[in-house]
Amino acid sequence: MAVAVIGGGVVGLATALALQLKGYEVTVFAEAFTPDTTSDGAAALWRPVFMGGTPAALQARWGEETLQLLRRLAGRFDADAIGVFWQSGFEIFDAAPAAAELPEWRHSVLGFRTLSADEIRTMYPRVPSAKAGWFYTSIMCEGPKYLPFLMRVFAGLGGRCVRRRIESLGEFRSTHDVVVNCVGQAARELCGDQGLVGARGQISLLEAPQVKHFHLHHAADHLTYIIPRARVVVCGGTYEVGDRSELVREEQAVSIVRHADRVVRGLSDAPVQRRWAGVRPMREAGVRLEIECLSVPASGGRTVSVDVVHNYGHGGGGVTVHWGCARDAVKLVEEVLGRKGRLRRASDRRARAGAAGRAAAAAPGVGESEAAIGAQCLRAHL
Repeated sequence: MAVAVIGGGVVGLATALALQLKGYEVTVFAEAFTPDTTSDGAAALWRPVFMGGTPAALQARWGEETLQLLRRLAGRFDADAIGVFWQSGFEIFDAAPAAAELPEWRHSVLGFRTLSADEIRTMYPRVPSAKAGWFYTSIMCEGPKYLPFLMRVFAGLGGRCVRRRIESLGEFRSTHDVVVNCVGQAARELCGDQGLVGARGQISLLEAPQVKHFHLHHAADHLTYIIPRARVVVCGGTYEVGDRSELVREEQAVSIVRHADRVVRGLSDAPVQRRWAGVRPMREAGVRLEIECLSVPASGGRTVSVDVVHNYGHGGGGVTVHWGCARDAVKLVEEVLGRKGRLRRASDRRARAGAAGRAAAAAPGVGESEAAIGAQCLRAHL
């Protein structure tokens, strides 16, 4: 069965791989791939965030399923090369959260504890407004490394990536059995989803190798985050709901570094490697993960139906939930194909997936290929 996945960010690539590992023929179509996606600019610390009206139980399950995969990847010998590693850090608040507000996800990260007033004063002498805080260890997932890894595994298993602008989901009605829509913010135009309001974010990438921990400061009117990648430190940020501009604003760049320097002294002197702005696919109703049968125009004044599985609207939480959402998207694709009577027998799909894995392992010049090893990790979490 031929499946078209639309979107080259972390959600699209994860969904394509999950389908591929189930034995489907998958092609990814996108106007942009790494390093030009919103996922590349994400701070990408595993930490659940606000995702509109997404039910808390769903978000928790998707996040946990994704975290289990990332933990496995963080234990690989080449974890640095794929951008997945453990990281510890601090999160402080100007308004002290009540004990009842401790996050449910504290049971998923390692070593979660509250900070004492003395620890906060010692760590953050230039943030006297801080009233409470947490310390914990989570997983960092660098988009500029992780996305290329996913693409290499996908290609090694026989998948194709096609760069092109998509004008209508109906473009695939005669070439693919199902379309999976993972275009993120672009769904506002592609699907006419006006509830996809978007939330602009801007960051600065600094050369600050002395920063070894992440730091998040929840002030009354802004959030400052300082999150080290392997080579640079991501400093942010902004969260501007309804603003869909991707242009970098100089005054915000100055403000971001100024706030970051209050939290971690010395960052104002760090060289700036890059400034970046992007739009999180923030959807008021929350993540859209569902089936839709679209009617699209055809020749002779006719209309034809196209089966679409939507998987977009993850706001700033795409990295945190991408694998859990991909797993659910696979189930929806199988539901669509089952309705059509086209669902390939499980034994046939396993045979196809196994053949793809053997082909990847035998890829010339790769040895025990990254695709085969990567596929083994991913398949274990399907």
